[in-house]
Amino acid sequence: MGAPGQLQIKVEGIDKTQLRLATMGRAASMSMPAMVMVSNEMLRIERATFDSEGRRGGGSWARDTDAWMISKQRRNLDPRIGHARLALRDSVSQLGAPNQILRLTPKSVTLGSHLPYAATEQKHRPFLKFTASDREKMNLIISEYLKAVWDLAVIA
Repeated sequence: MGAPGQLQIKVEGIDKTQLRLATMGRAASMSMPAMVMVSNEMLRIERATFDSEGRRGGGSWARDTDAWMISKQRRNLDPRIGHARLALRDSVSQLGAPNQILRLTPKSVTLGSHLPYAATEQKHRPFLKFTASDREKMNLIISEYLKAVWDLAVIA
């Protein structure tokens, strides 16, 4: 209660809320754990894309030419589309694989391949493709991370 003739209204819990919001702010700017989980999901999606020979997420990769199929057979290469030597598949689906581009920051994940033919393959047989559902799942990973931080914020 205030002085005579005054009314005081005090908001309870504002300090706790400010602490939680500050904790959330720090977590949002230091969200590497969430980005690691997102990168793992991206690698999983790429494995599934190669396993389905491009059918995952709609469509399908162009078939190999007869000449290329015969060449792969003669050289004992993997007969599946996009798998001849497994280098491209591995570079975008196996953590730490040679030729992999995987950069994580607190705000982003970049996945790709340093292989000289990766850009041509992406143009003709898109392997780095994410569906709306994939994007929703990656957003959910980040949201759940931030929610967990909120729930675990130290309340004084």
